[in-house]
Amino acid sequence: MNIRSLLKILRARLWVILLLPLLSAGIAFALLERQPIVYAAQAKLLIDYRTPLEGELAGELLPVGLQESYVATQLQIIKSQRVANDALVKLRLANDPDWVEGFEAEGLPGQSFESWAVPLLLDNLVVTIGKDSRLVSLWYSDTDPKRAANIANAFVDAYREINQELGHTPAIESARAVEPLIGQLRAELEDAERKLSSYQQRAGILATDEQLDLETSQLRVLGEQRLVAEAKAREAESRLASLERMESRGKMPDTLPDMRGNELIERLQIEIARKEAVLAERATTLGKRHPEMQRLEADLATTRASLEAEKTSLLGALRRELREVRGLAEGARRSEAEQKEKVLGLKTSRDGLQPLLREMQSARESYDRSLRMHSEYATHGRLNQGNVSVLDPAEPPFLPANSSLMMSLAAAFMGGFVLAIGLILAWELLDRRVRTRYDILDMGAGPFLGELPRA
Repeated sequence: MNIRSLLKILRARLWVILLLPLLSAGIAFALLERQPIVYAAQAKLLIDYRTPLEGELAGELLPVGLQESYVATQLQIIKSQRVANDALVKLRLANDPDWVEGFEAEGLPGQSFESWAVPLLLDNLVVTIGKDSRLVSLWYSDTDPKRAANIANAFVDAYREINQELGHTPAIESARAVEPLIGQLRAELEDAERKLSSYQQRAGILATDEQLDLETSQLRVLGEQRLVAEAKAREAESRLASLERMESRGKMPDTLPDMRGNELIERLQIEIARKEAVLAERATTLGKRHPEMQRLEADLATTRASLEAEKTSLLGALRRELREVRGLAEGARRSEAEQKEKVLGLKTSRDGLQPLLREMQSARESYDRSLRMHSEYATHGRLNQGNVSVLDPAEPPFLPANSSLMMSLAAAFMGGFVLAIGLILAWELLDRRVRTRYDILDMGAGPFLGELPRA
């Protein structure tokens, strides 16, 4: 079949080409005229992929693999019965005369208004999302443009509230679950504090670390004092031993440093030497019985007696001093031993205190951690922050959604035209006719002899 044959076929059945498009356009016009005028109100939402503001991962983006499923879940939530029920309550459609009239006309016996209205709301609701976009478009169709916008905005408000509730409910439930644990941990902390306080009272520990440090420092000072006292005692014992050796030999310890450094003894020794010199000088001229000689000898004897008395007194004082130094060394050793026992007792008491301290610290950390968790959950549960924002609220549309009558008629006309062409071709295949010499040649029935002109 060539173009010439196709044109002849179409011209032969031209009435089909004219009838079917007109019939399609007429049917479309009749159907459109019977349909009510519907207005579609649109609201746009922006969905954030960030996690709720809670914990260490607050504000983190969701993984790329979860973003698509997250948006799909949000679309299902928008078209859920719960959102529709909340929107129905917000709109107070149970008091709307048009809806009440429709329910009375279409409702089944025993059916509630909510069970009838919710499916109707969801049937007129369309939710779409752009490709590679976080913008969600919510369309609602109704015969009243203002009502269509109100219902769309009611769905938006209901969805946002439920989205926030779904995000906050786990936090609120977690806070409630933590509350009994907080009471239990508080009781354990108070019990650990009572045990620690009771042990401190029994052991006489006023401070845990400060007192031990103070007593240890005191022990170190006493140790230094003991070393100094022992050094002085050793020196005193050495001097006392030298003195006792000299006395056992019948010698006066004139060579001792204490003797040589005494001013009174040195003055008496000088006085004795002077008097001995005067006595020796007078002995050359005077006899022993001379009163002057006797006076000088008596005076010399008195001075010598004073010197011996002073030496004896000095030696006694030296012995007493040495004994006192020895006693001080002994006292220092006793004080150090007592302080050492005290420090060891504190260490022993502190060793028994450490498990109680660790128990109390562990109980305090657990209590503080649970308290922080409860505070975080409770704070997040009270926040009115979600991850859905209204980009464009729905406004009453000016033009109906089915206002393009001419476009619909043109589409119906073109559909009828294409149907007519197809019908003609199918008819031609079923009812083959010879219209040109080319049809004879295509059939191969015989040679072509001639063609008569159309009368």
